[in-house]
Amino acid sequence: MERKQIKCYHIFDHEVKTDCPEILPYVGEDYRFFPPGQSTKVAVDIFGDRINILSNLNPGGFDEDFSFTVIVNAQIAEAFRTWFEFMYQACPEVK
Repeated sequence: MERKQIKCYHIFDHEVKTDCPEILPYVGEDYRFFPPGQSTKVAVDIFGDRINILSNLNPGGFDEDFSFTVIVNAQIAEAFRTWFEFMYQACPEVK
């Protein structure tokens, strides 16, 4: 992504700040955090016409019984992008 200059945006659970802040230098500058009380054990990645959904995550790793789901559908990916943008703008900027 760096070679192709693809910009990535991330929203992390609040706990990432304290439980595994070492990952933050690897994701660039465009990240924000959900407020306390809004964390989940699921991650969603959106790229092109694909959505990856990972469940049973903890800060810094997977549970033994994690699940990985891929959806390939341009219309659904665009909907997820719209929802992500709304949530990203609602989260406070990191200073």
